[in-house]
Amino acid sequence: MRDRPGVYPTAARAGPGGISRRGRVRAVSVVVLLVFGAMLGVGLYLTPDGSTHTQLGLPPCGFYTRYGVPCPSCGYTTAVSQVAHGQWLGAVATQPAGAALGLLAVAMVILGAIGLITGRWHGPDLFWLSWHWKPVLLAVLALVLMAWVYKIAVTGAGFSRLW
Repeated sequence: MRDRPGVYPTAARAGPGGISRRGRVRAVSVVVLLVFGAMLGVGLYLTPDGSTHTQLGLPPCGFYTRYGVPCPSCGYTTAVSQVAHGQWLGAVATQPAGAALGLLAVAMVILGAIGLITGRWHGPDLFWLSWHWKPVLLAVLALVLMAWVYKIAVTGAGFSRLW
């Protein structure tokens, strides 16, 4: 059968550097596994008791120390640690955006493992994200802002301390 112009046969073609498409997918899958697996691995290493930030050897939150109000990222480490320990509802209660990040990490580890095994990517299409990055960014920013408001409300710190 003769191929039409612009239509390539189904066999894997070598791309830049002589690496096939499946090889590139496997390489990206390894990176995804390493990045998100490391995040969950650190979360599993930590004890999710609210002091996860200091368990890493980091100083207490400067924003909280100065203003008495949680910063926009307060609770992320604890929430990711809770997700790694299987305490998903506790993670949502601690920091909803941090729980979303932890659950994203779990999904990406699964997708990375599937991609490494099969050589096919089953996750979000990065080409689609490159065209639709503005609504994705706005949605992420809205989630972070809403989670920050939730965190301030739950701690009872009050918004008046910020101004």
